[in-house]
Amino acid sequence: MFTVLFFWPTYLIPVSDFVAQKSFYFIMPFISLLVVYIYVRRLIIPFESVLFLIFYPLLFHVFINNLSYTDPQKIFVFVKPIFNVIVFVAAYNCSSNFLLPESQKHIDRVINSIYILLLISIFVQYINPSFSFIRLFNASDIVTPMGHRAPGTFEWVYNTCAVLGFYLIFCLTKLFVYKQKKYIFSILITLLAIFISQSKVGYVATLFSVGYLGFLLVIFGFRGGRTLIICMLSLFITSVFLIIASGIEISHISRFIEFLTGDGKIDGSTMTRLRQANLAWDTGIENWFYGKPGSYEKVIENAYLDYFYRYALFGLATIIIFVVLLILSSFLILRLTVRLTTKYSTLNALLFSCHISIVSMAFYALAGNPFDGYKIGFFIALVFGLQAGFDRKTIRPQTSYKQELRS
Repeated sequence: MFTVLFFWPTYLIPVSDFVAQKSFYFIMPFISLLVVYIYVRRLIIPFESVLFLIFYPLLFHVFINNLSYTDPQKIFVFVKPIFNVIVFVAAYNCSSNFLLPESQKHIDRVINSIYILLLISIFVQYINPSFSFIRLFNASDIVTPMGHRAPGTFEWVYNTCAVLGFYLIFCLTKLFVYKQKKYIFSILITLLAIFISQSKVGYVATLFSVGYLGFLLVIFGFRGGRTLIICMLSLFITSVFLIIASGIEISHISRFIEFLTGDGKIDGSTMTRLRQANLAWDTGIENWFYGKPGSYEKVIENAYLDYFYRYALFGLATIIIFVVLLILSSFLILRLTVRLTTKYSTLNALLFSCHISIVSMAFYALAGNPFDGYKIGFFIALVFGLQAGFDRKTIRPQTSYKQELRS
């Protein structure tokens, strides 16, 4: 399922980008159902599936009161939550059946292989923006007036940073908790890929994710939490000095810094989002009760404002409730499971990666709408399903982590 999500050739058939992307909304659930049919003997539909369905009261409320705005294209939003549930349930059942201690080596190979291919696509795209093969996966322009950025097989760089954040946490846990030094190179390459994305929200979310991992390691009694925070801060400060000294071109970020310091004009990306914020606020206030679901001709690159723009106060409340419940559910699952996997480095790293990826979406929602987005919405359902489906009954409670290290 990860392979399909990352590397499905969306633009293989010569149709419009809109049609190509919308077709993937049907392909991913179909593949998920196929995986369940082939590999899962007993299907379980977990209670957590309800989380993805809390949008329906909002959608019915708004669309029933705005029938004049409704057309088949807008009605498509009604099927998105169902598709997310299908992917979540498939991931949940696969996790319950295959996330086992004896599967660790296979899980390692799969995760590393997928992310190595993604990183290769990013760097190939950055070095050679006109490389035609990558266009099968991504139709975005690499070189724009706002800078030179390579999103790899995903459509937008902030989505790429969100996906890379999962792998970064996986590698950091392997290195700092389980002392597996072979992941040092993977960490550095992943950080470099995030750096060349020039995604402001990607930088902030990555810094938060690393700090949050250190915090979790400390409160759960793992070694390596404080060392992780110190090392990452040192790396960040050193990188900043090296960038300034070498004069590396990061125009997209430098223009934003100049704006913040008052020494330059606002960069194009920030200006666009400020205009979108003003439009979303004015439209949401004007239609504060019923919303305006027909206002799809404008793109709002902020999940919270996007729901306020289209679905007014009920939309804003719904998306906030969804994010809070998703994060709380993920944390409760982590708290119940992480102490049972101290002996198993891959399972433990995977649990931390899933939870922190979900939490980081609260930041990425400030620069786009990952919960409804093409590919990235399915990524959220997939990682939450992997985490929620972790079967604690298959692993007996382990001794404390300190005792495990001594042995």
